Amino acid sequence: MKDAKTEPHLGALGNVVILYEDGGKYIHVHPVADDKTVFETQFDKPDIYKLWAEFKFGEQVNAYPFVIEVK
Repeated sequence: MKDAKTEPHLGALGNVVILYEDGGKYIHVHPVADDKTVFETQFDKPDIYKLWAEFKFGEQVNAYPFVIEVK
C-alpha cells in the first residue's frame, strides 16, 4: 500500500483514537488538514498510551494499533 491514497472515512482522511493506559480517558484526533494524514495532539501527562489509526483504501477500512510511551 505504499502508493495507495486514503479516502475520506467518517469525515476525514483518517482517524486516530488514543486510550490512556488506565482506560479512564481517550482522545479522538483528526488530521491537521483536509488533504493530509498528519495528526497532532497534546498529552496531559507522561504515560503509556494505546493508539489506533484508521484509514480507508477503496472499500476497505484498515485499523493499525500502536503502543506509545510519552515521557
